[in-house]
Amino acid sequence: MFVAVFGFVGMFLLKSEKKSGEPLEEAASTWNIFSNSGDSGSSGTVTNIAVGEKTSEAQDTVEGVRYVNSSYGFSLIHPKNMSATTLDEEDGETILIQEKEGTKSFQIFIMPWDEPEYTVITPKRIKQDLLDFVVDDPKEAVLADGTHALLFWSKEDGSGKTREVWIIHGEYLYQISALADLDSLLARIMGTWKFE
Repeated sequence: MFVAVFGFVGMFLLKSEKKSGEPLEEAASTWNIFSNSGDSGSSGTVTNIAVGEKTSEAQDTVEGVRYVNSSYGFSLIHPKNMSATTLDEEDGETILIQEKEGTKSFQIFIMPWDEPEYTVITPKRIKQDLLDFVVDDPKEAVLADGTHALLFWSKEDGSGKTREVWIIHGEYLYQISALADLDSLLARIMGTWKFE
């Protein structure tokens, strides 16, 4: 099965305009991560993302609208000033969640996954198909709902540094991506992610 990097649809349409003086937050503080015992098979540690562990906390954290995707069986809460658009792609589907008026956005690319031996995507598996794809500082992470994911930094020509969260769930691979200056926002939103 070929792992596709979803062409950065609008990432993208979005090329976020970073406001001057707006600092990039470090991953450890942004994602409130901490090591947990266990072997991830990808980076040697499992990281828990302790953001919005309860639905009420998640809603308080993000203060937004619950997006429910019944086709793929997941939901998340995004800020009220954002909306979701679904785009059919050759190898899957892209959900672009962006400000109604503004430049902030992130995307979720979903494609079929038919390799049951992988329950968590690994940097090694990504490199099998995408030799030049950047996978920096990879960590196996556990989202608030118990879902395992690969959390890492990447870089796209023209777009710059990106935060990546890749999840294998059921028969699909979910590639969630945002520009680096939206790392904090993506962390809060991913803290509300739930498979139904």
